[in-house]
Amino acid sequence: MRMGFICWKCDSRATSVKLKTISPTLMEAGYRCSNIDCGHTFVVALEAIRTLNPGAFPSPNGINVPLSKHVRRRDLLTQLEHLPEAKGGGMCPPPIPTTGDLFNDGPRYSPA
Repeated sequence: MRMGFICWKCDSRATSVKLKTISPTLMEAGYRCSNIDCGHTFVVALEAIRTLNPGAFPSPNGINVPLSKHVRRRDLLTQLEHLPEAKGGGMCPPPIPTTGDLFNDGPRYSPA
């Protein structure tokens, strides 16, 4: 796939003329406007900023691009779906209702 840009000086199509790898996740691409009268040349940066699908293989060079928050949410939901059911019958019993004043001897228990 070839990525094209539009020259912001004259709105003509710009074509890539040079690609330079800065790091495994960052590249610079030089572009030239196709309008001969304009002649604008510029450089754009192409950077991997987040992972949408981690893939099946680990990174051989140890580079990890942060996961998109949508992927983290999906992974958390998947983990929650596969958790075993809690033992013990569910929720804790509700606390005993109390009434009282902070400045008295202590709370008085309401009759149940």
